Amino acid sequence: MNNDPGSNFSSRFRRIEDTSHAFESSAFTYDANTLHQNLQQGMPGDQAWAHWEYNAEEWALFDHIDWQAARRGYWLPNLIGLVCLLILGLSLLFLPAYRPLILTPAIFLVIIVFLLFVLRMHAYSEAKKRHQARQNQAQPHRVTFSKEGVWEAGTYFPLKELFWRLRSVRMTSQPAVLHFHREQRHIRASNEYDALRVLVPRGHEEEAARLMQRFRAEVIKAKKPTYNRPEPV
Repeated sequence: MNNDPGSNFSSRFRRIEDTSHAFESSAFTYDANTLHQNLQQGMPGDQAWAHWEYNAEEWALFDHIDWQAARRGYWLPNLIGLVCLLILGLSLLFLPAYRPLILTPAIFLVIIVFLLFVLRMHAYSEAKKRHQARQNQAQPHRVTFSKEGVWEAGTYFPLKELFWRLRSVRMTSQPAVLHFHREQRHIRASNEYDALRVLVPRGHEEEAARLMQRFRAEVIKAKKPTYNRPEPV
C-alpha cells in the first residue's frame, strides 16, 4: 500500500482536473450544438408566413410579369429622354438661328436623362437579380414570405431591414399579383424606390388577401415602442 501523502494528493488533484476538463468539454459541445440548432431552425421572428409552389406555366408567367414591368419602367422613360435629345441635337445642327433658344433646354434635358439612368439603375438591377434567380433551374419554383422579406427560388429580397422599408402593398387581378413597393434609404443620397411583384398561384387568392392585410398591419403600420422617460421625483 502506498501511504505517501504527496502521492495521494497528486492523484486526487488529477482526478479533479480530469473531471473539470470533461465538464468544460461537454458544456462547450452542448452550447455549440444548441447554437447550430438555433441557426438551422431560425428564431421565432423568422418564421415563414406562407409558402407558395408554382407549376412551370405559372412560374414562367410570374417571371414575365415582374421582369417585363421592370424593364418597361426603366427603359421607356430613358428612351423618351434620348429621343428628345436626338430631336434637340438635330435642331441645333439644322436650325443654327435657334441655337441660343435650344441650347439651354438641351443642357437641362441631358442632366435629366443622366439622372434617370443613374437613379433608376438600382431598381433595375434588383429586378434583374430576381429574374436571374427565377431562371435558376436548380432551385424549386417556390416563393416564401416572412415579416422581413421574400425568397424567390431560394434568393432573399428584403422588405424590412436596416436600410429597407416597405411603403405599401396592393393586389391586382387578372392575374392576381401582389405589388410590394419598397424604399431603400441612403444616408448621403436620395432614397430609391422600386416595386417587387409576386404572381399569386391559382387557389391562393384568399391567402394572398390575408397576407396583404398582415403586411399592412404588422410591417407597414407597426411602429417601434416609444421610450417613456421617467418623471423626475
